[in-house]
Amino acid sequence: MDERQRRPGADLFGAELVAMRTHLAELGSTLALRRPHMLGRRCEQLVWRSAFHAPYAQAKQRPQVAAGGLRVHLAAGVGFYQQFLMEIHAHFQLEAIVDLAPAPGRSRLSTRKDKKQMSQNDIL
Repeated sequence: MDERQRRPGADLFGAELVAMRTHLAELGSTLALRRPHMLGRRCEQLVWRSAFHAPYAQAKQRPQVAAGGLRVHLAAGVGFYQQFLMEIHAHFQLEAIVDLAPAPGRSRLSTRKDKKQMSQNDIL
């Protein structure tokens, strides 16, 4: 998968690579939950690097990559980690309530302009 992503003409957010990253994330989360003490951290780090961070870093280096594909990739990463946290919560039967809902009015990914606006509103 890494070799395919590194190819200059590769479509980082094409169906084949997205399917491979999704499968890797599913396998990594399954292994992390089955052997949390032995494999948990290593699996999560591998999933993070290979499935989410590497495509993001490569997309940032390629100006021709569509911003829409990058946004979808980031949203998929957020969704994966929300699901993974819920699986951890259920697997270990945690009693604490995990609130993974976005804050009111923040249903989309924020931009620099949004952050600046938010920080100015917090000051007032």
